[in-house]
Amino acid sequence: FGEEFVYRNKPRWKELVGEMVNALLDQGVAQVSTLRLNGAIIASGLSFWHKGRRYFYLTHYDRSYAKHSPGKVLLYHLIEQTFTDKGVFCFGQGTHGYKEDWAQSAGELKAAYLFLNPTARRALDGLIHQDFILRLSTV
Repeated sequence: FGEEFVYRNKPRWKELVGEMVNALLDQGVAQVSTLRLNGAIIASGLSFWHKGRRYFYLTHYDRSYAKHSPGKVLLYHLIEQTFTDKGVFCFGQGTHGYKEDWAQSAGELKAAYLFLNPTARRALDGLIHQDFILRLSTV
Protein backbone atom coordinates (compact mmCIF):
# COMPACT_ATOMS: atom_id res chain seq x y z
CA PHE A 1 0.00 0.00 0.00
CA GLY A 2 1.15 3.51 -0.73
CA GLU A 3 2.68 6.10 1.53
CA GLU A 4 -0.09 8.65 1.12
CA PHE A 5 -2.35 7.17 3.80
CA VAL A 6 -2.98 9.15 6.94
CA TYR A 7 -1.17 6.42 8.87
CA ARG A 8 2.16 7.24 7.26
CA ASN A 9 3.05 9.52 10.18
CA LYS A 10 2.37 6.85 12.77
CA PRO A 11 5.40 4.91 13.95
CA ARG A 12 5.43 1.32 12.75
CA TRP A 13 1.95 1.46 11.16
CA LYS A 14 3.00 -0.80 8.29
CA GLU A 15 4.42 -3.45 10.62
CA LEU A 16 1.39 -3.32 12.92
CA VAL A 17 -1.11 -3.62 10.07
CA GLY A 18 1.00 -6.43 8.57
CA GLU A 19 1.05 -8.32 11.88
CA MET A 20 -2.71 -7.89 12.26
CA VAL A 21 -3.43 -9.08 8.72
CA ASN A 22 -1.12 -12.10 9.05
CA ALA A 23 -2.87 -13.08 12.28
CA LEU A 24 -6.32 -12.80 10.65
CA LEU A 25 -5.63 -14.31 7.22
CA ASP A 26 -5.72 -17.91 8.40
CA GLN A 27 -9.00 -17.28 10.18
CA GLY A 28 -10.60 -16.01 6.98
CA VAL A 29 -11.25 -12.60 8.54
CA ALA A 30 -8.70 -10.56 6.56
CA GLN A 31 -8.35 -10.61 2.80
CA VAL A 32 -5.65 -8.97 0.71
CA SER A 33 -6.83 -8.69 -2.88
CA THR A 34 -4.71 -7.74 -5.87
CA LEU A 35 -5.26 -6.88 -9.49
CA ARG A 36 -2.35 -7.89 -11.70
CA LEU A 37 -1.27 -7.04 -15.21
CA ASN A 38 1.46 -9.24 -16.71
CA GLY A 39 2.36 -10.40 -13.21
CA ALA A 40 2.76 -6.89 -11.77
CA ILE A 41 0.38 -5.71 -9.03
CA ILE A 42 -1.43 -2.62 -10.29
CA ALA A 43 -4.06 -2.40 -7.52
CA SER A 44 -4.43 -3.84 -4.04
CA GLY A 45 -7.07 -3.78 -1.35
CA LEU A 46 -7.35 -4.89 2.26
CA SER A 47 -10.74 -5.87 3.61
CA PHE A 48 -12.13 -7.74 6.60
CA TRP A 49 -14.97 -10.27 6.54
CA HIS A 50 -17.09 -10.71 9.66
CA LYS A 51 -20.61 -12.09 10.05
CA GLY A 52 -21.51 -11.68 6.38
CA ARG A 53 -20.15 -8.16 6.06
CA ARG A 54 -17.04 -7.09 4.15
CA TYR A 55 -15.36 -4.02 5.60
CA PHE A 56 -13.23 -2.29 3.00
CA TYR A 57 -10.20 -0.83 4.76
CA LEU A 58 -7.25 0.18 2.54
CA THR A 59 -6.74 0.44 -1.18
CA HIS A 60 -3.94 1.51 -3.46
CA TYR A 61 -3.22 1.48 -7.19
CA ASP A 62 -0.28 2.10 -9.48
CA ARG A 63 -0.75 5.68 -10.69
CA SER A 64 0.85 4.92 -14.05
CA TYR A 65 -2.34 2.93 -14.85
CA ALA A 66 -4.72 5.58 -13.48
CA LYS A 67 -6.48 6.15 -16.81
CA HIS A 68 -7.64 2.51 -16.69
CA SER A 69 -9.01 2.84 -13.11
CA PRO A 70 -7.43 -0.33 -11.67
CA GLY A 71 -8.67 0.53 -8.18
CA LYS A 72 -12.26 0.68 -9.42
CA VAL A 73 -11.82 -2.59 -11.31
CA LEU A 74 -10.55 -4.30 -8.15
CA LEU A 75 -13.35 -2.75 -6.10
CA TYR A 76 -15.91 -4.03 -8.62
CA HIS A 77 -14.61 -7.58 -8.19
CA LEU A 78 -14.68 -7.30 -4.38
CA ILE A 79 -18.25 -6.03 -4.41
CA GLU A 80 -19.26 -8.79 -6.83
CA GLN A 81 -17.56 -11.42 -4.64
CA THR A 82 -19.31 -10.05 -1.55
CA PHE A 83 -22.73 -10.28 -3.19
CA THR A 84 -21.95 -13.79 -4.49
CA ASP A 85 -21.14 -14.74 -0.88
CA LYS A 86 -24.55 -13.25 0.13
CA GLY A 87 -22.83 -10.52 2.13
CA VAL A 88 -23.05 -6.79 2.62
CA PHE A 89 -20.26 -4.51 1.43
CA CYS A 90 -19.29 -1.71 3.83
CA PHE A 91 -17.06 1.08 2.53
CA GLY A 92 -16.34 2.45 5.98
CA GLN A 93 -16.20 6.07 7.00
CA GLY A 94 -15.34 8.99 4.80
CA THR A 95 -16.82 10.82 1.85
CA HIS A 96 -14.40 9.84 -0.89
CA GLY A 97 -15.86 10.18 -4.39
CA TYR A 98 -15.48 6.49 -5.24
CA LYS A 99 -17.80 5.61 -2.34
CA GLU A 100 -20.51 7.85 -3.74
CA ASP A 101 -20.04 6.22 -7.17
CA TRP A 102 -20.86 2.78 -5.76
CA ALA A 103 -23.11 3.19 -2.74
CA GLN A 104 -26.87 3.44 -2.89
CA SER A 105 -27.12 4.82 0.62
CA ALA A 106 -25.05 6.15 3.49
CA GLY A 107 -25.43 5.33 7.15
CA GLU A 108 -24.10 6.18 10.55
CA LEU A 109 -20.93 4.48 11.75
CA LYS A 110 -20.54 3.52 15.39
CA ALA A 111 -17.32 2.29 16.94
CA ALA A 112 -16.62 0.76 20.31
CA TYR A 113 -13.28 1.20 22.01
CA LEU A 114 -12.26 -1.31 24.64
CA PHE A 115 -9.63 -0.24 27.14
CA LEU A 116 -7.80 -3.13 28.77
CA ASN A 117 -5.93 -0.85 31.12
CA PRO A 118 -7.76 -0.95 34.52
CA THR A 119 -7.20 2.76 35.12
CA ALA A 120 -8.74 3.71 31.78
CA ARG A 121 -11.62 1.29 32.32
CA ARG A 122 -12.41 2.76 35.76
CA ALA A 123 -12.45 6.22 34.21
CA LEU A 124 -15.22 5.02 31.87
CA ASP A 125 -17.35 3.48 34.65
CA GLY A 126 -20.68 5.20 34.75
CA LEU A 127 -20.28 6.47 31.20
CA ILE A 128 -20.79 3.13 29.45
CA HIS A 129 -24.02 1.35 30.21
CA GLN A 130 -24.11 -2.46 30.33
CA ASP A 131 -27.07 -2.69 27.90
CA PHE A 132 -25.00 -0.81 25.29
CA ILE A 133 -22.14 -3.32 25.64
CA LEU A 134 -24.58 -6.25 25.38
CA ARG A 135 -26.07 -4.79 22.17
CA LEU A 136 -22.57 -4.51 20.70
CA SER A 137 -21.84 -8.16 21.37
CA THR A 138 -24.79 -9.23 19.24
CA VAL A 139 -23.82 -7.17 16.20
